[in-house]
Amino acid sequence: MQYWIFFWGGVGGDGLSNLLEHADNIESCDGVKRWRTRPVPCGKMAFHGPRFANVPSLFRNHHGFDLSKIHLLDYYKNLIEQGKNTVIPAHPWQYDEFLEKFFQRDIIEKDQYKILLYTNDIERMVTDFIDKNPTSEKQKEILWKTMLGKDIIRDSPALGYQTYIDMDRVWKDWDYLNEILVNIGINLDKKYYEEYLDVSKKR
Repeated sequence: MQYWIFFWGGVGGDGLSNLLEHADNIESCDGVKRWRTRPVPCGKMAFHGPRFANVPSLFRNHHGFDLSKIHLLDYYKNLIEQGKNTVIPAHPWQYDEFLEKFFQRDIIEKDQYKILLYTNDIERMVTDFIDKNPTSEKQKEILWKTMLGKDIIRDSPALGYQTYIDMDRVWKDWDYLNEILVNIGINLDKKYYEEYLDVSKKR
């Protein structure tokens, strides 16, 4: 099974995906199991996703991309062919827009399970995005104007999500997260959750 984690920038999707890579029955899609972090000036910790294609931002940021020159990496393809479990973080709009044009769509959709992360605290999400990404004053102004009042579940592209996860509850309640993971077949030891909270500076 490949678990696709869809999220809006700032929700916390790269961090949760990185946490799930530590589950007993999950293989990272690039063969690397470690905390994928980088400190940012505001004192927060930012995560980044694994690389499963020959560009680092497939289904994340397609500015200047020529999709005809993008291909999936062999390590990821082999995992899917062997029926291994893996986790892929992605942004729903880019996925919705570009998947149909992507020549290896069949691999992306094989044994795919779609999860949408959300938060009801849009102000927190925008603040985290601005803190963790280079953002001009004009971009900040646009973000605040366009994002406040949004509802992630209502306003995300309808991709057929099978599970919804509230990130703000994840940071406060192991039992909430663990119940969801058990129900969808992911075996995560609580010690990694505790480590994730420390690494991500969520307590």
